[in-house]
Amino acid sequence: MKSILKSWQDSIRGATNSAPSASASKKIETGIPENLTSDCFQLCKIVRHGFPYRPTAIAYDPMQKLLAIGNMAGYVRLLGQQGVDINASHDTDSPVVQLLFLVNEGGLISVCADNSVNLWNLRQKKPGILHSLSFNRERITFCHAPYQSKWLYIGTDRGNVHMCSVENFILSGYVINWNRAIELSQKSHPGHIVGICENPCDENRLLIAFETGLIVLWDLKSKMAERRFFSTSGVRSVAWQHEGKQFMSCHTNGALSVWNFRNERPQEVSFPHSRRRDPSKFDNYWPIDKLEWKFCRNAEPFLIFSGGLSKEFEDGRPSITVTHGRSTRVLEMDYHIVDFVVVSMTPWQCDYQDPVALIVLLDKDLVVIDLASNGFPTLEIPHPMNIHLSPVTCLRYFSDVSSDLTPGLYQVASMKPKNSLSTSNWPLDGGIYSVENCVGYPQILATGHADGVVRFWDASAASLRELYKLRTQKFFKKSKKDQDPESDISEMDNYAISQIELCPESRGLLISNVSGTVIFCELHRNEATKEIISYELVPVFELNQINDNSDRKPAIETRQFSRQESQSTLPHNSTDGKTMSKTASEDSKTTPTSLRQQNSIHPPPLKLRTGSFKQTPGFQSELICQLIGNDTDPTPTVTTISYSSAYGVFAVGTLNAVYLVDTVQKKLILSLSIADIVICKKRVKSPVRTKPPTSLGDIVQMHLTDQILLKSPTALEAKDSFAFPASNKSPHKESSPGNANSAGNFPPPRPKNPPKKSSSKKGSFSFEKSLDSQTSLAGDDVNFTRAQSVCDIDRADNQNMVTCLTFSESFPSKDDSVVSPTLWVGTSDGVLFSIEITQPEQRFETQIVAIPTSTAIHMKGSIVSCAFLDSMGHPIVSASKNWKEIRRLDQQNSIDGCASDTPPDLPQSNPSYDKQFMIVTSESQIKVYAMPAQSLMHVHNTTHENDFIIKCEIAVVQSSSCVLCHTSGGRITIHSLPSLSLLMDVDYFPSSDIRISQTLCFTDEGQLIFMPTPTEVQRVTCSVEVYENMQEVVGHLFIPREAPERPNPGFFKSLFGGGVSELDREELFGEAKSGTASKAVARHIPGSGSATLEGLRGASQQSLTEMQRLKLAALERGERLGELEDKTQRMQESAQKFSENAHTLMMKYKNKKWYQL
Repeated sequence: MKSILKSWQDSIRGATNSAPSASASKKIETGIPENLTSDCFQLCKIVRHGFPYRPTAIAYDPMQKLLAIGNMAGYVRLLGQQGVDINASHDTDSPVVQLLFLVNEGGLISVCADNSVNLWNLRQKKPGILHSLSFNRERITFCHAPYQSKWLYIGTDRGNVHMCSVENFILSGYVINWNRAIELSQKSHPGHIVGICENPCDENRLLIAFETGLIVLWDLKSKMAERRFFSTSGVRSVAWQHEGKQFMSCHTNGALSVWNFRNERPQEVSFPHSRRRDPSKFDNYWPIDKLEWKFCRNAEPFLIFSGGLSKEFEDGRPSITVTHGRSTRVLEMDYHIVDFVVVSMTPWQCDYQDPVALIVLLDKDLVVIDLASNGFPTLEIPHPMNIHLSPVTCLRYFSDVSSDLTPGLYQVASMKPKNSLSTSNWPLDGGIYSVENCVGYPQILATGHADGVVRFWDASAASLRELYKLRTQKFFKKSKKDQDPESDISEMDNYAISQIELCPESRGLLISNVSGTVIFCELHRNEATKEIISYELVPVFELNQINDNSDRKPAIETRQFSRQESQSTLPHNSTDGKTMSKTASEDSKTTPTSLRQQNSIHPPPLKLRTGSFKQTPGFQSELICQLIGNDTDPTPTVTTISYSSAYGVFAVGTLNAVYLVDTVQKKLILSLSIADIVICKKRVKSPVRTKPPTSLGDIVQMHLTDQILLKSPTALEAKDSFAFPASNKSPHKESSPGNANSAGNFPPPRPKNPPKKSSSKKGSFSFEKSLDSQTSLAGDDVNFTRAQSVCDIDRADNQNMVTCLTFSESFPSKDDSVVSPTLWVGTSDGVLFSIEITQPEQRFETQIVAIPTSTAIHMKGSIVSCAFLDSMGHPIVSASKNWKEIRRLDQQNSIDGCASDTPPDLPQSNPSYDKQFMIVTSESQIKVYAMPAQSLMHVHNTTHENDFIIKCEIAVVQSSSCVLCHTSGGRITIHSLPSLSLLMDVDYFPSSDIRISQTLCFTDEGQLIFMPTPTEVQRVTCSVEVYENMQEVVGHLFIPREAPERPNPGFFKSLFGGGVSELDREELFGEAKSGTASKAVARHIPGSGSATLEGLRGASQQSLTEMQRLKLAALERGERLGELEDKTQRMQESAQKFSENAHTLMMKYKNKKWYQL
């Protein structure tokens, strides 16, 4: 009886010590100054990378060498040289219909679907809208802005053409009405305007194309139609010849027509893709949407158009046709063609264009074709336009503090052979981007994709450049199921990446996919031929499942062993993959046939490659672990992973267990059932949670219940494996041998009849091929919204999953005086417990010992994260080991056959860590504990209903620590540390966007990186200081450039009337002569940009260099000297003419008499 009372008192004392006292926590003073205020935080967008989602329009500035792309959401992306990538957005989310550059003026005109025309100022750091014009009664269909013109031509759906002043965005009273453009005999409406083009050599002539096939040559001065051209089919686009004598039009029937502006009938009609001699008998072609007619000075002209293929071959195959002289090349595209532009060297349409590149905007890609090289190869784009090549399933950010991994990835990527790309330079070299402004350490962004590819990007400063690409499919056997087109489930879906962990210091990479496979890789610069070392992680069941079969014979022989015994019984140096696989198979053979029939083992969906194979330089596989399914869980899911290079281990969390794997000895160290851990933790705290015993009979009944539980041998093994000492001493300090459930050769017991779930999961993970899908990474059997808690999902499946794994140098127990390697495991039930890791001196001979401690911290909701601060309030970074030290130890062990006598450099405990602060975040609250006493200091509970924390990270802003949280309702909250004072609470994201929740990650500087669309990556900062520093790094768009002179037509062209005819548009369209349009036509909306475009031009002139100003002064002096020379010549000619007239007059009256006068 005394033993029963003593055990009961010890259990109550342990439960009392494990529960933190709220009253005591209030008396603890941290001594950490908190300097952060609400003024230090503001969510600001920095830069957006990737391909514009759902693009609609494209434009090119031949002088500034800039490219603009508009999309359906009202965003405009401006691209230049590498690093110049600016994203601007309209005030509304109306789709962008058309984009026009004011060439070399620093202006951009955007036409939106809400019938608005906007003028953007590109001269400032952040582009802004200067003016907006909203049409009320007419819909804008096409606009045209001639080079060096202050007037914009606007065509509408009613067939009218309006003139708009670019300076003040006011419509002129000069309007070309459709009823004046058509003939008097025509009774039908010509349709909306599809093209407006000014004659390159005669600014007075304006070509207007209507959709029904009518083309009108309008005389601006006389305000009448000079000539009308009629086509039998609809018109899509028109283009002038550079001399202004001919123009070409493309039609809806796939035909090209060449017109002479002096004839009303086409000079030539051709079907470029017709194979018949008489094309008039065969008109079954797709429409030609757009054409470009560019001429070369020393070569044949280029004719480029989209569409026009025959309907007999394929339905709507997207293609671009390039005709250069007698050669015709059809360039097939992978996606639908949105628009294309031709890159030329001069902005003057009356000059030879000499095109060098063709930029094709596709629905999901951007293609740049080199027209100056044979075969028209593609150019490499310096901007990340292929992030969405496969749907992104995982996004992670890492800081390369050592600045060693980024150069290594660049070096490995340079060793791989490149595709047959063009060697020409990138034609869009506009803007200013200085690498010298980039300060700080390199930053790496890793993206996991649905096809099993992991891509690494250099995210330093404000740019994004691809570093390296790893294909995980090469580690598996190819399945015929993936090659079967009739199969509903693709094998590629099983390769989808779910988790990524990277240690830049050791160059270790840990990856998991949706098929329950965990891959550990290391970066190597040399090619290697090796065999994949694999291990199977068998399922771990709960104690209550085992207790249900206590009256039966145990399936696996029960064996108890101490820590020393476990080290001696486990095999050493089992680095061969065959040996490890054999161990797993032998363990499975110990199960009787009847048990295997009741609980069959499901093989993993992916089969590993067997035998040795060649691995290219880069990340090479060192160890692969696969979760084995069963009837209860046919497809095991990896919920979280964590890697520590300092300890040489990685942890894997699943729906019901946690596994600890040794990367040095390539073996399994520990496998624990989460439910067993929680049960044991609750058993210690049961006197506190349940009704305390009131009599001696209650005490005896409690003791007898425990004795009955111990009747099952399997339960005895599990109970002893997780027996926590009654005192608060750390297990590694016990002199007597302890118990540990080591799974190096002894897998956990399996029940005979594990309970089956009511709902079964599918055998493969599937992604929708459309980028518009917002598929969640959850299984198909779980249907939940973003506002639901993870605990609610767990209750539906009756599972307690692992949600958090953190390696840290911390205090695993209360009475510890020094820190030690610890793994903190958080579950969806809100329990956080620790596993102490003991490293032996002979690392290659003796196995690591990992034992759970008595520490248990309870939270409301699922555990999200666990982090630590030192006594000064600075975040404690997980210990790591340099890759050079790891390579040295590996080489020494391979040469000597064993570890050297000198022990390896183990991570030493930091003596300054006399006190730590642990920040634990769950779905519903944040708690700060003082370590090692585990005293609760501060608590913050979420205030919004049905709003749960789903992401959390510790960041350092202005040399002070804070905690950043992202909730299911789309809110971003920031709390100071360690007091947890609320500094910012902003409803930033839409609550219905699941993609943001899946891809969002925080940086250690307070930045947010996420994917707002399936093709783009957005970077946002919450620090005002970081935003101001990043503005110096972001590229600048406008550069003052000297405009080229208008080409001289030559003596003979001027003599025979073929020169350039200029037009004073200001006099013709100005208010003095034409007045202003009615306010009912359009409404002017002032923008938020700078003053006026004329003022910007004046400011731009002041930014010219001294050399440019001297050059302009010399040119002006030359012009004045030329004028003086001309004036002198004219005076000389006048004097000569006067002398001749005087001589003629003298000769006339010389021989006449006086009477003849």
